[in-house]
Amino acid sequence: TNVPTQSLFLMNNSLVIEMSESLSGKALQLDGNERERISYVFLSCFGRHPTKKEFKQSADFLQAAVDEGLTGEAAEKQQLEAWTSFCQSLFAAAEFRYLN
Repeated sequence: TNVPTQSLFLMNNSLVIEMSESLSGKALQLDGNERERISYVFLSCFGRHPTKKEFKQSADFLQAAVDEGLTGEAAEKQQLEAWTSFCQSLFAAAEFRYLN
């Protein structure tokens, strides 16, 4: 079954946040473009590539979450935070919670 507490756990648990940070760090270390990084995260979470719509939504979210005016460590930190939120949102998705 799927209960509301599962979603709350995936949004607030420190282990889930830590795993989100880990996955986002791995994605950002990949030599490649944003498309490859987004695909890597989808493959890691769902075992499949994102659809065109999912890719666009993901790319739009990541772009909106990063201030283009930042540089250096501040920019890297903000990018990591954006990717961590992105990864955590996939962990909280119903598709992640269900076994096929």
